[in-house]
Amino acid sequence: MARKVFISVLGSTNYGTCKYEFKEKGFISQDVRFIQEATLQMLNAKEWGNNSAGYICVTSGDKGSYELNWKDNGHKDRTSGCFIHCEGLETRLTRLKLPFKIEPILIKDGNDKDEIWEVFDTIFKLLKDDDEIYFDITHGFRYLPMLILVLSNYAKFLKNIKVKSITYGNYEARKDGIAPIVEITSFSVLQDWTSAANEYVEYGRTKKISKLIIEDSESNIEDSKSFIENLKEIEGVFITCRSKQIKSGKVFNKFNEYLKGFKNQTKIEPLVPILEKISKANTSFNNNGNLLNVCAAIDWCYNNNLLQQAITMGQELILSIFIDLLPDIDERIKTKKNFRTAINALLTNDKVFNREVNWHESMLEYESFLVKAMSNKIFESFRQKETQS
Repeated sequence: MARKVFISVLGSTNYGTCKYEFKEKGFISQDVRFIQEATLQMLNAKEWGNNSAGYICVTSGDKGSYELNWKDNGHKDRTSGCFIHCEGLETRLTRLKLPFKIEPILIKDGNDKDEIWEVFDTIFKLLKDDDEIYFDITHGFRYLPMLILVLSNYAKFLKNIKVKSITYGNYEARKDGIAPIVEITSFSVLQDWTSAANEYVEYGRTKKISKLIIEDSESNIEDSKSFIENLKEIEGVFITCRSKQIKSGKVFNKFNEYLKGFKNQTKIEPLVPILEKISKANTSFNNNGNLLNVCAAIDWCYNNNLLQQAITMGQELILSIFIDLLPDIDERIKTKKNFRTAINALLTNDKVFNREVNWHESMLEYESFLVKAMSNKIFESFRQKETQS
């Protein structure tokens, strides 16, 4: 079972108390000084497994957050100079009686590039393979939100983590003593879709898109399983050069219909242009069932360095063109595998194969026709015919 991991940074300010509200879940906390306490309650961390973990990043020294806010009574009254009696975050989290341990983790102040990279490395080392991460970025340094987004993307690749939540408590926006908890997990989701879209547009790979559809808890696509099967089929037609399916164009038409529904339902507005770019990658394919779709697939494979697939589909395209042009051949025969194999042998002058193929030796009578057919006029007439269909 994957660990659930809560990660937050504790600042050194003497925080005032307020209630924190997360409207999406109908949650409102009691009066608290620390957002971490409210966030863990909002996340229902009491129900997490005992293999879960919590890490509070703190700074050291007399003015560091470990002494001032992790421990009790860390702040002094400005007038009297006496310590103010107040519970630190360690005590407050102990009162929650969570089923897992929450540890303070010392980090650098981040005063220069080297220290920022040390912070990055420290947090990254806390993560294990397949962790589910919950980030609170309310406090800490100005670079922290960027660091978390970059680090999470890095860890997704190296440790297969999942970012389940990124939130912050907007204390400055409080009204009547209530401050909102704001969720920005969609920033991480957008990064994932950007990467997935690039894999599809550039390489025809659909694995990442399929994974995102499965993980998308807000998706209301009625038949997401069919969508995922459609994605697998698209990847298959390119990788294994299924010219027949490419020619029909149905697989691409289905994809665009599913994608249209997904686009209309997403709550992440910046995701829409990405989905449109994915859809645009299929605009070269029509639903008329003609060989121009194979031409488009060859262009796509060539432009994306899938040269072997382009060559294979090119050979299949030439074979299909010649078979379509053969006179007085029943359409049922044209679709037979052994018929296409025999024609391919003729085109490639495979003499060994020709000797072995004795089931239809009369096919050799087409050899002179096929040689004559290898001219630009044939291809020109083919394109005109396909364009008009």
